[in-house]
Amino acid sequence: CAQMSNMHEQRLYAVLSARQLQSRSASRRMVWHSPALLSRFSLKTRLVHHSGCVNTIAWNEQGTLLVSGSDDCRICIWSAWNDDHAKLQAAYTTGHRRNIFCAKFVPLSGDKQVVTCALDGSVRLTDVNNPEGADQRLLGLSSRFVSKFEFVPGDAHTFIAAGQDGLVCLYDLRHPVRAQDSFQQQPIVDLSAIGGCTTLAFDPCNPSIFALGCEDPLVRAYDLRKVCHGHDESVHSQPLQAFAVEAHISSRGRRHPQGGGLLSRGASGLAYSMRGELIANMRGDSVYRFDVLRPSHSMTEVDGVPTCTAVLSEYSGRVNDDTFAKEVCLLHQDAYIATGGDCGNLYIWHTVSAKQVLKVRADACIVNCLAPHPSLPLLAVSGIDSDVKLFSLGDSRPADADARQSGASFSRTACGRRQRRVLRVELLTAEEGQKRLEIATAHRERGNSLFRSGLSVNALVAYESALQSATFHPSSAQIQVEQQRCNVMSWLNLAAVHLLAKDYREALTCCNLVLKVEPENAKGLYRRAQARLGLDDLGKCDADLKAALGLMPGDSALRRLQCRLSAAQRKGRSKENILRGLFSSEGRADNFRLLRQTGEDGDAGGAISGSQEHGAEDNDTVDEGSDDEDSDDEVSDDEDSDDEDSNDEDSNDEDRGNEDSNDEDEDDEGDADEDESGSNGGGEPGFGGGDDCPGDDIEAEGVQCEVLEDVGNAD
Repeated sequence: CAQMSNMHEQRLYAVLSARQLQSRSASRRMVWHSPALLSRFSLKTRLVHHSGCVNTIAWNEQGTLLVSGSDDCRICIWSAWNDDHAKLQAAYTTGHRRNIFCAKFVPLSGDKQVVTCALDGSVRLTDVNNPEGADQRLLGLSSRFVSKFEFVPGDAHTFIAAGQDGLVCLYDLRHPVRAQDSFQQQPIVDLSAIGGCTTLAFDPCNPSIFALGCEDPLVRAYDLRKVCHGHDESVHSQPLQAFAVEAHISSRGRRHPQGGGLLSRGASGLAYSMRGELIANMRGDSVYRFDVLRPSHSMTEVDGVPTCTAVLSEYSGRVNDDTFAKEVCLLHQDAYIATGGDCGNLYIWHTVSAKQVLKVRADACIVNCLAPHPSLPLLAVSGIDSDVKLFSLGDSRPADADARQSGASFSRTACGRRQRRVLRVELLTAEEGQKRLEIATAHRERGNSLFRSGLSVNALVAYESALQSATFHPSSAQIQVEQQRCNVMSWLNLAAVHLLAKDYREALTCCNLVLKVEPENAKGLYRRAQARLGLDDLGKCDADLKAALGLMPGDSALRRLQCRLSAAQRKGRSKENILRGLFSSEGRADNFRLLRQTGEDGDAGGAISGSQEHGAEDNDTVDEGSDDEDSDDEVSDDEDSDDEDSNDEDSNDEDRGNEDSNDEDEDDEGDADEDESGSNGGGEPGFGGGDDCPGDDIEAEGVQCEVLEDVGNAD
C-alpha cells in the first residue's frame, strides 16, 4: 500500500508539473507568491539614451519591445525582454515640441507604429517602418496638454485621450485628417467646468467601461457605447457612477473646495484588476481599491452622480504630491499592487492584506511610470531620471531604500524640489556600483601616497574625489556595505588631513559622518576627540575618549590623548579659580603671582618632548574652497553639530591664543611615534601610528590592527 501510495504521489506530481510547464500563468503565480523570491526583486539593468525625464513606458503585446517617451521629445524602442542583454534598437523624433507624456505601440501594427501625446497639446502617429527616418502624422490638437490615452480593448484603430482642457476625445486611425480645422477632435466627455482630465483606464471585465480621473476627488466611470452614441448631438458627460473616499466628500454630498495649485487633487493613476476591481492612486493621499461589483451597500450621491465609497483596501506609506503622472499597476496575476513615491522609491503591497512587502530605490528623485512585462517577472520603471530601469530577480537582496547618501557631491540635505533634482544622486546597478567603488579606492590610495609625500592639500583633493566616486544609490545590499566601508575610510582620512591643518571644525564634521554609519568606530571616536580638544570642547572630548577606551582599553595613543585632556582640564580649572579670585578680597599681587605660576605649570604639564602629533607645521594648509566644506551640512541633524557653533566664540577667547601656541608643545612623546616619517608634512596623523601601526595590510587579524591602521596604511 505504501508503494502504491508513493507511485500515486509521483504520478500526481508529474501531472501537476506538466500542467505547470504548459501554463505560463501558473508558473508566474508560483514564483511571485513566494516572499523569499520577491525579496530579491532588484535593479538589473538601466536603459540609457534619453536626455530628459522619461514620462512614459509601455511594452508591446508580446513583451519583446519597450517604447519610452521623454522630455527630449523623442521616443526610443528597446529590446528589453532579456534584462541581461537589453539594448536600444532605435530612437525617433516625433514632431512634438514639448514633453511627451504618453506613448504606446499601435496594436496589430507589427510594432511599426507608435502613438504619442505631449505637453504641446498634439496627438501624433509615428511610423517607424521608414528606413530613412520616421514619418509623423498629426492626429489632433488640444488647447491644453494631453496627458494620457488608451486604446479601446479589442479595437486596434480607436483610442480615447484625456486632456488638461477637461475633454476626452475619441480618435480613429482609419479616418484621415484632411483639413487644419479638423485637428480639433469632437469630445465624448466634457469636464472642463471641473478641471483637467489626468488619467484613464479600461475595465478588462467590461471593455466598454472606462474610468476617468480628474482634478477632484471623484473617479468617474463611463460606458463608451453611450458616450459615443450621444456625441453627435451633445457631449454626454454624465457618468454611470463614481468612486471616492468618503473622507474626501462632505456630509452634504459636495466636493471639498480645491486647494493648492495645478492638479493639486484627484487621481494620478488608475488600473483595473482582472476581477474588475478599481485601483486609484490619489494625489496627496494613498492608493485605494474599490469594490466595483458590489457597490450598492455604500452608495451616496455627489453632484447628482451615484458614488461608491466602498473601499476594500488602502495602501499607504508613501507620498504622492509632486507630480500628476504617478501611475499604479497590478503585478503577477493581481497578487500585488505597485506604485512610486516622491522619495524615489518603488512600493509594492500585497493586494488582499494591504501589507507593504517591498520598498526599493528606483529613481534619484521621483518614480512616475511602471510597466510590468506581460508574461515575465520583469518590471520597467521610470521617473525624473533620464533612463529606464528594469527590475527583476537578483542574486542578492536589494539595498536599504531608506539609507541616506552622504558625500562631497551631495552634501546639502535641506533642499527643495528643484534642488533635489539638481543634487540628485544616481542609482546604479550592482555591476556599475562595483566599478565606481574601484575608482574610489584608486583615488583613496593615491591620496595615501600623496600624504606620505607631504602633499596634504593634494591628498585632501584625492580623498574628496574618492567620496564623490562612491556617492551613488546602490541597488544591492552587498554593494551598499562595501560603499559604506569605502566612505568611512575616506572620511577618516579627510579628518586626519584636517587635524594636520588644525581645521578642527571640518575634522569634526568628517568624524560625525563616520560615527553616524559606525557608532563604535574607535578611530572615529579618537579623531573626533582630537578635534573637540582643539575646539576646547573638553566635556565632549572626554566622552569620546571614554567611549574609545571602552572599545580599546589598552591603546597607548588614547592614553596619551587622555593625558593631554587632563592637562587642559587642570589648566582650565586653575584659570577659573584665578579669575574668580581676582574679584575677591585677597591681594591682587598674590593673584597675579599665582596666575603667572599656574600658567607656567600648565604649560609644563602639557608640554611633552618630541615632535608634533600631526606631523606638519602650518606650511601645509588645507584649501578651504574644497568641496568637502559642503559636507558640514550633511550632519546638521547630528546632536554634536549644534555644539560646534556654540564653541566657535569660545575658541577665539584670549586664552585660546595661548593654547594654540602651546598645542604643538602639548603633544607627548608617544604621539611623536605617530609621525616617524618626520615633521616636514609627510607624517601620517592617525590612531596609534609608529610601532602601534599594523602596517599596510588592512586585512591584518584582530580588531586592534584594524582600528590602529594609519591614514597612509590602509584607509
